[in-house]
Amino acid sequence: MKYLFSIFLCLVICAGALAGTSQLYTGDAVTVAPGHAMFQSYYDASFGGPQRIAGSSLTFGATRKMDVRIGYGYLWSDIGPDVTLGPNIGMKWRFLGDGKRKPSMALSSLYSIDNKVGGKARKNDYGGLLILQYPTRPAIFLVNYGRVWIGESGSPDLRYFAFAAARYLNPDMLVALEYSDLERIGQSAKSGSGEQVAAGAVFSPGREWSYSAQLAYLPLGRNIHWHMTLGVSLNF
Repeated sequence: MKYLFSIFLCLVICAGALAGTSQLYTGDAVTVAPGHAMFQSYYDASFGGPQRIAGSSLTFGATRKMDVRIGYGYLWSDIGPDVTLGPNIGMKWRFLGDGKRKPSMALSSLYSIDNKVGGKARKNDYGGLLILQYPTRPAIFLVNYGRVWIGESGSPDLRYFAFAAARYLNPDMLVALEYSDLERIGQSAKSGSGEQVAAGAVFSPGREWSYSAQLAYLPLGRNIHWHMTLGVSLNF
């Protein structure tokens, strides 16, 4: 149970890595422009809990509608095994819309080259995510639906759903409310899910740098409830 708890927590918090460029937990349909790159880094800590998570990724624009990325994530835990997510590689392909002013859809994938749980190597974990983005005058609505296939025999696969409503208060400040749910599926799955409710903001004072902060409630297990994620992004 401690193993599944650590995997749940790491994947819920790192879910944005599956979607690439988003600084929210919920992914968007934006892709990095060709000839440009984006570096992202984040740190997450639970309030009074034993988990700490850090990670980073580098995304390159391949075409006008596609980017590729490489990333790495790590979870430290005092009550269960540490979890390594990566190095991992992924790509995002926007097949509808412009990712900005028009309704857009995208597919994103992530393959973990070498995972470790408590020092035990795990391979062949990969995930896929369908992203829907619908901009309106009052808010931008995001919906994610995806699945993570766990390579280790006997471990349940995971199904992921997320919804967010985001709004620009001004050209530099985006605020959002988010809900996500990560469920075990398959014959080896037991009851229970990783639901999370979060509020966050992204501050972009210029074209290069942006900063994010999210406060989330994760009612999973008895040892963690509230946690905060801080992130920074550099476009070049």
